[in-house]
Amino acid sequence: MKKLLFLFAALFAALSLLAADGRYSEKIDYSDTANWIAIGKQEFPTGADVFYVYPTLIYGKAHPYMDWSIAAVREKTIRFAGTQLDIFLPFARIYAPFYRQGEYTRAIADVHLPVEKQKWLQLGISDVKQAFRYYIKHHNKGRPFFLFGHSQGAMALLELVKTELAAPEINRLFVAGYLIGYPKMPASYPDHPHIRTARKADDTGVILTWNCETRNAGKSLFTEKGFYCINPLNWRTDEVKAQAADHPGARFYSGRKFVDHPRFCSAQISLSKGALVVESEDFFTHQTLKNSGGILHGQDVFFFFHSIRKNAQLRLKAYEKGLVPDMGR
Repeated sequence: MKKLLFLFAALFAALSLLAADGRYSEKIDYSDTANWIAIGKQEFPTGADVFYVYPTLIYGKAHPYMDWSIAAVREKTIRFAGTQLDIFLPFARIYAPFYRQGEYTRAIADVHLPVEKQKWLQLGISDVKQAFRYYIKHHNKGRPFFLFGHSQGAMALLELVKTELAAPEINRLFVAGYLIGYPKMPASYPDHPHIRTARKADDTGVILTWNCETRNAGKSLFTEKGFYCINPLNWRTDEVKAQAADHPGARFYSGRKFVDHPRFCSAQISLSKGALVVESEDFFTHQTLKNSGGILHGQDVFFFFHSIRKNAQLRLKAYEKGLVPDMGR
């Protein structure tokens, strides 16, 4: 009991310290380009924008939230974000803010709590919403946009979708939200009727996700029966298997170099687990499996790199065909 009281007191003291620290009470100035990884530098007179939020990238007790004034943290974040944003570079302007994401162990503690009870994710969610509002006000200029994020980034984006996309004038510009690696995403949102989950390859104004596992994976933080999942090879939500022969390509990075692997894996949804089961003979899979217990969360994006790219372009074309002169849908 004394140990529990000590832990509670320590946690209370830590939270009090954070609340008193101005770094965590002040808003980020998103008019300062130093607070963006990328802010629409690419020139695309047509096409779309992508608003991107990176996954959890910091670990350790010293920093409860990301501090990108630290050079090593900033460099790591920019480098990693680039590997995921490569998906959209051929056809979209990139908007990617820094945000005060929760450190890994703290974020994991919040994953399955109701939003109103989360201690460590709310600051980052607030930053992401603020950055999105800045993007809409100063940069969007009526262009269609994608949302793209993985893991903690996907969690922040779903909260953004709940509030910011409820406005019809913003929602009508929304092509799709790739909220990949979202833990146990609901299939419907009765309290937010403007949110729809994708059901095929070319529906628009939708969000979508999947969480990768092997067939014999153990219990996962990210998947459970009854939760939403779409297959990124055939864009179905049933258990029809997509074969490796239909895989347009995974992409893996080593330093600043990358290697593409077409026909990398098969993919099949397991409705009993709410998971995407992947099977591959490729050596990269075996490396990834080490110490993973079959949970392949870190590879959710890279396993399906070229499939996401092709699908985003397909959804953008479908969106553009549906436009009427006043940009309505």
